[in-house]
Amino acid sequence: MNINEIDQKISLVTYPCIFLYLLLTYKSDINDYNFSIILKLYLKNHIDLALNINLFDILYDDISDYPISLKILENFYNLIKKKYLLLCLIKKWHDIYDNNVFWNLNINDQIDYLIYLKNQFLSIFDCSKGGTPYHTKLINIFKSKKSRKDEIVENLIDRIILILKIFDYKIFQSLNIPLIKIYDFYNLDYKFYINYITTIFQKINKLIIDTLLLFENYNIICNKLNNLLNPKNIKINDCYIDNVFIC
Repeated sequence: MNINEIDQKISLVTYPCIFLYLLLTYKSDINDYNFSIILKLYLKNHIDLALNINLFDILYDDISDYPISLKILENFYNLIKKKYLLLCLIKKWHDIYDNNVFWNLNINDQIDYLIYLKNQFLSIFDCSKGGTPYHTKLINIFKSKKSRKDEIVENLIDRIILILKIFDYKIFQSLNIPLIKIYDFYNLDYKFYINYITTIFQKINKLIIDTLLLFENYNIICNKLNNLLNPKNIKINDCYIDNVFIC
């Protein structure tokens, strides 16, 4: 019987708990490797049950002599735990990043989108391809006699508006970055401007880097889980396997 046949039969099992009982009943007739393959497909097709019941704890005594199968269960629950923790962190990003286009993308496209956002953000600070970021040059710009304060402030406001268009005010609020009215902004001193734009850069840049890493790690975990639950197309030769599929 090949993997696809077993996969299909397990997906059609009406009583997954009884199936598991029968699988344990015929365990001595199925070697550890083949048992682990069936277990993978069982987890794949009845994942809701596996999430509601800790099968590792329940089956531990019965399959403790099957190290491959036991390891499959251990890896499964470790990956599920990691996935859950990462999803909790992703939800925090979801709560502050209001962008339906982004949230409708698959995970790989979301990662590409975040890379694009990162480059957009860095370009506002003149450093998407390296070089000295805008905020570190600002003190010299203020000291320069070539530019008037109003011109510098207008340029600064334009950059902040671009950042707001990309990330929205919720990002600023979540990072405790105050939003200042344009009229009031003109009346501040150069030290404030430098500290303000530096804070924006440092906090949002860190947020983007952390978020990108978060989504990359989530993608890795999802791929590992997918690989675990989708074994390669091999043939299982144990003659007693058909006896398990009576439920």
